[in-house]
Amino acid sequence: MQLSGSECKRLKLALLNAFPNTISLEQMLLHELDKNLREIAGEGSLQEIVFKLIQSANSQGWVEELIRAACNENPGNIKLKSIAEDLLPNSDAETSSVSSPSILITESQQQPQNLPSAPQSQTRFSFPGESFDKLPQPSSQEIPEPKPMEILPRDEFFVTVDEAPEGDCKFITHVANKYEQSQVTNFSNNSLVEDKKISNTYLPVNEVATVEILEMDSRTLQENLVNIQKSGTPEQCQEAIAKTSPWLKSHPDDSYVRRQYLILVREKGELEQRQEAILDTVIWLKDNLLCDSYVFTEYLKLVTKQGTLEQCQEASSQACIWLQNNPDEPYVRKQWLVLAKDKLKLEQCQEVISQTYSWLSDNLTTCDSYVMTEYLRLNKKAGASHQCQQAIIQAVSWLEKNPDNSYVHNQYVALVNKQA
Repeated sequence: MQLSGSECKRLKLALLNAFPNTISLEQMLLHELDKNLREIAGEGSLQEIVFKLIQSANSQGWVEELIRAACNENPGNIKLKSIAEDLLPNSDAETSSVSSPSILITESQQQPQNLPSAPQSQTRFSFPGESFDKLPQPSSQEIPEPKPMEILPRDEFFVTVDEAPEGDCKFITHVANKYEQSQVTNFSNNSLVEDKKISNTYLPVNEVATVEILEMDSRTLQENLVNIQKSGTPEQCQEAIAKTSPWLKSHPDDSYVRRQYLILVREKGELEQRQEAILDTVIWLKDNLLCDSYVFTEYLKLVTKQGTLEQCQEASSQACIWLQNNPDEPYVRKQWLVLAKDKLKLEQCQEVISQTYSWLSDNLTTCDSYVMTEYLRLNKKAGASHQCQQAIIQAVSWLEKNPDNSYVHNQYVALVNKQA
């Protein structure tokens, strides 16, 4: 499919409406298409990034995948639905699907009542708002009323389903140690978990189901961790961290859950949980050092924030080895430079500078702006005089090809002023 100019404009407006910030757009591409937004669109304002993204998809022939991915990530957005109905052949926003496990159900795909119980690997379903009135009725099996404030073991994981105004049904994962029905004040689009214990049908509105986290599939757990990070209380975040750790021991190669776990630990975990996550990751990396770049980046961020000096030094050594095998990966290289600037001793910082200088000698024209920015910052803080002079020369060459990049230019000026 090739979009016309007017169709590109419509898709741009729809994406801006559905994903109002760069992070949400980046998550959509990663979750649904396993693509890196920065590699595709580079830097700029959100409008510029969306424009470049559509240009790339249009020229490379994956516009349909982009539209389907956007609809899967934000199934309730009216503008996305409208453009999907107009542009996708023999499809609409509700029937769109990509390679991700998320499946959207339409009227023609309604499931019969009394479905068999879903096994552990059963695909998770998410429902657009207008489809909720088409759900099968609950089974005849009665759900006993919970006793007021009945306390259950803390290994119970709760999912609450409620109905938002104007029929826009959204969902939120709710971790608690009380089996009770509660009004949900925060909503999220992506967290409906099928009932595995109470009935053999979909969860009816206002019912609560318990699902053991160890029984969750990768996609469901990842979505739950994202939602808890966004809207969970500190207690909910800490409980989710505690329960995800043993899940990862049973699924050590799941990079998506491991990455989201590290993000949640870094942003919401307690000190002990952060230290435990660092130690567990160090052990895991002994056999998986050449892991996914996103996982390794989040590991470096966590160590930078909470690691001891010894842990930071070990992480720096690991990053050096990792980059020897993945020299063109900007995220890890940038975070390695940040780790050195914030946590390493002077001699170690200068060693990182020397290794980065050598790499830049062969990769200056393709160097990511964030890498160049952090390289100049590290030189300004810890570089020897000759290293700073070398960095200034490299920055001049880089800026000749990228004259409008304010981040690199500002750090270049700061380094020059230091040397003056």
